[in-house]
Order: sequence, then structure tokens, then C-alpha cells
Amino acid sequence: GVVRAGDALHGAEVAIRHLAQPFTVGEAARAMGTSRRVAVALLERLDKTLVTRRLPNGSRELRHPQAGR
Repeated sequence: GVVRAGDALHGAEVAIRHLAQPFTVGEAARAMGTSRRVAVALLERLDKTLVTRRLPNGSRELRHPQAGR
């Protein structure tokens, strides 16, 4: 498992809001300033909370790109 600080999900969401959509895990990891392994765990959680969605080609996109801007 991956241990996450309490605000890690919020920080991840803020970081990916600045990315061109859709984005790759690698792009998200760089934006978050973390490893690919940690980025995958954070993105999977954001998928479950309906912030992002995984596309058939493996990339992801924000479900509501304008929210929170």
C-alpha cells in the first residue's frame, strides 16, 4: 500500500487541473512531483471519487475540468 498525507488527494487534484486534457500517468506524476507508483494510487482514488476518469487508451481526464478554477 501507499501511505498518503491527508491533503494528498487535494494536492493531486490541484496539480492535474493545470495539465492539458487528457493526460498520462507520467504527466500527472511530474505535475504532482511524485513517483509513477504514487501517482497511480492517487489517480485510482480520484477515479473512485469521480474527479477523474480513465479512458480506454489508459490516459485520464478530469470529469469536470472547469470546477475549482
